[in-house]
Amino acid sequence: MNVPDSASLHLNTFTIDAWVNSTDNFTQDRAILTKSTLSILGNDFAYGFRVLSGGHAEGRITDASGVAASVVSASVLSNDQFYHIAFTYDGTALKLYVNGVLDGTSATSLTPVQNTNPVSIGAWQSVSAGTIQHWAGLIDEVELFNRALSAAEIQGIANAGSAGKCRALQLTAAASRKTHGAAGTFDISLPISGQSGVECRSGGASNDYTLVFTFSNGLLSGNATVTGGTGTVSGSPTFSGRDMIVNVTGVTNVQILTVTLSNVTDVFNQVAANSSVNVGVLIGDTTSNRAVNATDVAQTKGQVGQPVSMSNFREDVNANGTISATDVAQVKSEVGTSLPP
Repeated sequence: MNVPDSASLHLNTFTIDAWVNSTDNFTQDRAILTKSTLSILGNDFAYGFRVLSGGHAEGRITDASGVAASVVSASVLSNDQFYHIAFTYDGTALKLYVNGVLDGTSATSLTPVQNTNPVSIGAWQSVSAGTIQHWAGLIDEVELFNRALSAAEIQGIANAGSAGKCRALQLTAAASRKTHGAAGTFDISLPISGQSGVECRSGGASNDYTLVFTFSNGLLSGNATVTGGTGTVSGSPTFSGRDMIVNVTGVTNVQILTVTLSNVTDVFNQVAANSSVNVGVLIGDTTSNRAVNATDVAQTKGQVGQPVSMSNFREDVNANGTISATDVAQVKSEVGTSLPP
């Protein structure tokens, strides 16, 4: 497939990305997207990327004097498997990403040559041989940007996976996350609508909690505020792939805390509708039935001395990585407290 030349394709910085699947065991070099220089050797591109014989991805640029620079992936691709490949150039370095992870980088300051040749998808051209080296397999969701996308943006595109790049941005999940010492990090799932989930662990001396909000696409930015209950957002949210991580402090016990997310923007510059999530905070409610009673005490006692794991981390009420008499005492002190049904 050829895309006719236009001024918008004369790029000094860029990102090219696509999903690819090869069916020929990478027996020879195969082009994904190129803007060829139509050289005699057919091996130089103003810009382009391909998969080399043997399975390494390569990104390549050539300047007006014929000097070329390239970057080759450390990973070797496998046959009959989809990969997301992205190639970026910001004027100082060529970078290759495989499945959203940086997999190769090469410093250069070359300026890609401008020419009137088309952009070719799935093939490249030479003067002597015409169109050569067609891609054997599938190429999907090809994109060409006039800037180098950030690592987070590329990861977001890769994370979208088979759901596609154009899906609407929306909140899909939420959780309250705590690190239980050396035992690891454990999440309590929080419904994003209807009755609130219950966070039964202590927030420590400052009553701190970490809330993780997962969206349908990779994220760039957004805001969070406490709009119900007692507590405040501490610092700015941070972003990791599709997750928006919000720290809250001064969160009192026995309440429904409401956190509202606004202006959440994804890697495709879509802005999600504002959304609010309710978090029930009830320390000691290890059974998650919205009331602290003798059952919670007995459940915690039954786990004393056991390693903290996915099956019992709620009984580690003080989240220090061990379940002990201290946790039992804390649950006992909260007996009689409850949340609305």
